[in-house]
Amino acid sequence: MHSTTQDVAEKALQIKGSMFTATVLQLQTTDLNAITRHLNELAVQAPQFFQQAPSVLDVSAIQHILDGFDFAQLLQQLKSAGLLPVGMVGASPSQAALAHQAGLPSMPQSKHYKSTTPAPEPLPVKAPQTMVIDGAVRSGQRIYAKGTDLIVLGTVSHGAEVLADGHIHIYGALHGRALAGASGDTQTRIFCHRLDAELVAIAGLYQLSEGLGEQQHTGPVCVSYQQNALIVTPLTNTMN
Repeated sequence: MHSTTQDVAEKALQIKGSMFTATVLQLQTTDLNAITRHLNELAVQAPQFFQQAPSVLDVSAIQHILDGFDFAQLLQQLKSAGLLPVGMVGASPSQAALAHQAGLPSMPQSKHYKSTTPAPEPLPVKAPQTMVIDGAVRSGQRIYAKGTDLIVLGTVSHGAEVLADGHIHIYGALHGRALAGASGDTQTRIFCHRLDAELVAIAGLYQLSEGLGEQQHTGPVCVSYQQNALIVTPLTNTMN
């Protein structure tokens, strides 16, 4: 039996829901020259972090001065730095229309609906089990613990990346990248037995290796979010 054109068309694609991690870039200025300089600096400091990384632009902080912005030029700069812009949030309808013309779609914000019926009694929800990685996370690997903590029983190598919505515990050296509080929880922390990281981040606030400077330690440390800054504390100090 031969397949008809309609049969082939019905089997050619299958739409499925999925979830992917994207880097959120919150624009603080409309100065394209300043944005270019900062992108170049970041690309030099952490080239693997920005290489072909899907990114979402958050323009909520500069929405009041964004009318007439050259989105096409911005997209070109982001792609030249190695990023893959996939969408934008925080724009007004007219700004979103301009961005769409330049090839940058506007991503919908979360919608809240009012219910006309009483809310049902909540069912008990079992907390997600902590994700445990037995051994090292090697260069090129990317581990994401969604909705829970992450424990790595080994080293996180250069070029490797670990993410968690909760805390991150690394029972070895952190050479690669660690991003805790990926869903925005500023109370999460990163623990490791040695900090020599390419990048650490908590709730979207990141620090590159050069920015860590003297905060790099050979002993166990804790990285926490305090007053809009990342603080590295030797664990021996926290036990006194």
